[in-house]
Amino acid sequence: SLGKRLLKRTAPLMKGEDVRELQALLLEVGYDCDGIDGYYGINTADAVRAQWPGAEVISADGHRYYAKGTNLAIERALELGTDFVLVANDDTIVEPDALQRLVACATAHPRSIVGPVLVHHHDPNRVFQTFPRWQTRYGGWRHRQHLRADELPDEPIEVQVIVGNCILAPTEAIAEGGVLDDRGIHNWVGDAEWTPRLARAGWQLLIEPTARVRCLP
Repeated sequence: SLGKRLLKRTAPLMKGEDVRELQALLLEVGYDCDGIDGYYGINTADAVRAQWPGAEVISADGHRYYAKGTNLAIERALELGTDFVLVANDDTIVEPDALQRLVACATAHPRSIVGPVLVHHHDPNRVFQTFPRWQTRYGGWRHRQHLRADELPDEPIEVQVIVGNCILAPTEAIAEGGVLDDRGIHNWVGDAEWTPRLARAGWQLLIEPTARVRCLP
C-alpha cells in the first residue's frame, strides 16, 4: 500500500507521508501531480514546492475548499491536454496497482468514468461508500453499510454515483459535462452532483472491483 498516514499539524499546517509517497510514485510512472494551496492554509504551496520539487503547484487564496480547489487542478489538466484526471481525497491510501486497474477499465470501456472499491483502512474487506443509491423517501443518497469486498463480482459494476474519495475521469468527459459545481461556499458534496451530471451527458459510471483504495473516515 502507499503511505503511512502520518500527518503533522504545524506551520505550514500539514505534512503527510502518505501523500508524499503517492506523488513520488505517480511522478515515477509519468503522471503529473498538481498541488492546490487551499484548505490547509496559505503556506501550503511553499511546503509542497519544498517537499515535491517535481510537482506543479497552483497557488490559490486559501479559501477554495473542496470543489473550487479541485476545479483549479482539473482546469490545468484540461489546458495540458491530459487523457485522465484522478480526483482523490487526502485521506485515501491507494493500493499499488489501483491506478493501473482504473486506467485499464476506462480504456476497455469507452465513455466511462471509473472509481475503485473504497474500503475501510482498518477493515480492508468492509466496503465504504462505494455503491450509494438515491432514495427520495430516505432523503438523498443512501449508503449500503454491510457490503464485503470479497463478495463483489470480478467485472465492472455500473453505479448511480461515484463519490469523490477517488474518481478517474477522462478529460473528454469533463469537457462535455463540466467541472464540479463550486458555487457553494463549503461545497463538500460537489462530487455527489458531478458524476451523475456526467452520466446524464452520456458517460457510464463504473466501479472497478479489482481496484482498491483504503479510506480513513
